[in-house]
Amino acid sequence: MARVRASDLEPAAAVLTSLRSLDALTERGLGRFTVGSASFLHFHALASGLVADVKVGDAWRRYELADAAGRRTLIRDVPRVLAGERTGLGGRPT
Repeated sequence: MARVRASDLEPAAAVLTSLRSLDALTERGLGRFTVGSASFLHFHALASGLVADVKVGDAWRRYELADAAGRRTLIRDVPRVLAGERTGLGGRPT
């Protein structure tokens, strides 16, 4: 998958602001977040719209960000995953 461009992430500006405020996350590149040295979250610009992939345990979950509900779900779930929660999350397995 190709890297996202800054213009791809414009619809998710509030999401990025929220993610950047979390002390556990480090933004290693535009829209690429790690926890320590491990990949944790990144974005893809697909033909269907912007999505975010979040590492949950050993698997990835995909969050559709085309609408406000999807963006709220991502913002809600990231701190939960960072706290160790693995169940009751939005998104879908990739």
